[in-house]
Amino acid sequence: MHRAEIVSKLKAAAEAAEREQIVLLLENEPACNGGYADEVAGLVRAVDSVYMKVLWDPGNEVYGGRFAYPDGYREVKDVLDQVHLKDAVIREGGAPGCVPIGRGNVPISEQIRALEADGYQGLYTLETHYIPEGGTAKDGTAMTLEGLRAVLK
Repeated sequence: MHRAEIVSKLKAAAEAAEREQIVLLLENEPACNGGYADEVAGLVRAVDSVYMKVLWDPGNEVYGGRFAYPDGYREVKDVLDQVHLKDAVIREGGAPGCVPIGRGNVPISEQIRALEADGYQGLYTLETHYIPEGGTAKDGTAMTLEGLRAVLK
């Protein structure tokens, strides 16, 4: 509905980023405009600037009830610059939630293998949103890192 206005604002932001020689990242986030891979990739392509790229978060795709890999990845792989790693599930009743990597519906190992095969050399950021019941954020981070190590073996 407001796509043209959004693209116009993002183009202006990309022009400002170019002046500063920085790259802006637009993340797929279900609660935002450009909430899913196809939408965020479409916005970045419409901006058409090397100073605006996608921050790919396959966990957010799952949050929204979509398939992160290969479907979402196929949409963003040529315009992404960074990757967030977390695992997610849709809980009973439809609410999304984070779980330690390897315990959810994000095919992390397949996604990383595809990124590496496609020549991705950017950053991976481990998102530590998971907090176990009765535990701490630190506990959740340790469990998430342990899960990542396990799926990478």
